[in-house]
Formats: sequence, C-alpha cells, structure tokens
Amino acid sequence: MSGRVIDVLELKLPDLWTTVFDVVSGRFKRRERNQKPPRFFSLDDEHVAAIDATSLTDPNPELRKRLMQAIVAGRKDAERILGLYDCENGDKTIKAYRKEYFLLRQSVGHQVWFTRSKYLALVPPIECQKGDMITIAHGSRVPLLLRARNDDTFQLLSHCYRENAMYGEAVTWAEDEADILPLA
Repeated sequence: MSGRVIDVLELKLPDLWTTVFDVVSGRFKRRERNQKPPRFFSLDDEHVAAIDATSLTDPNPELRKRLMQAIVAGRKDAERILGLYDCENGDKTIKAYRKEYFLLRQSVGHQVWFTRSKYLALVPPIECQKGDMITIAHGSRVPLLLRARNDDTFQLLSHCYRENAMYGEAVTWAEDEADILPLA
C-alpha cells in the first residue's frame, strides 16, 4: 500500500455514545423539570492528563463539539445533536429528528480515541489498541487503521475517522513521496 502514517491511537475514551444516546432518546428521566442531563464527558485522571488543561473548563463548547463530531464521524449535524443533548429543543426527543437519530445509531459500539497528535478519532467496533496507526493510503477516501506486525508488515484493521484528515487536509506530501506500507 502506498501512503503515510499520520497518527497513532493513544488513549481510548470512556463510552460516550451510550451516554449521549440515552439522554437524547429520552431514556434519561429527569427527577425535576430543570435537572441537567449527565455530564457530556466524564474523564478520569489519565484522560485529563491527555488533554490540554485549557480544554477542560466546564462547560467547554469547543471540546464538547469536537467530541460530538467524533461520535458522528464529522457529519454536520453534530451541533444539532448537541443541542438535543442539552435540551435546547424543549421536551422533544431525538426520535422526533430521524436524521440525527440515524446518525447516532450508526455509531453503536464505535470507540472514541485521543491520538498522539491530540486529535480525536472514531474507530469502528473492532479490537484496536494503543499504538495502532492511522494512515492515509493513496486512492482511499478515508483514513485506514493499521497495526504493525513482527515481520515488518502491517495488518489492515479498518477504516476510521480522524479530525482534520477526512478530506485530504492531512496529505502534505506528493504521491511519489509516499511510503510503501507492506500489508500482510
């Protein structure tokens, strides 16, 4: 395969999808009318250390928006889903918004990761681990996830989403400058 490694999976985040889906689908029952939904992200010390300290002012609209965009793989409806999560649309649930409901359902089981370069990545429900590599392969429309093997080859795991790498933004080399990544 011809391309380049652009990033590496570093830290898996807790299951954000379930929290978001439960809140916006109406499964979260508020004891009082004005009760806030659960915190959008609940990060332990390891996760906090991986994020720039200025990103965690609560609430941080930028980090929350980035997390939601990762959950829906960068689709433009992330802000609308975040609005539903924050109950900006009254008592309506996401079922009233079929398109957003469908976007969230597509992410069932997917994992959100921080990468070594501090970007967010969304990985399909596969066995992936810290150190798996995000690559741009010439001819592919989306980044691919590879794992290095002991014999100097790579195992192709899946496609994935990574911030700022979906529309060619991460390609900073000419095609003839690409690396050869031998697949097993």
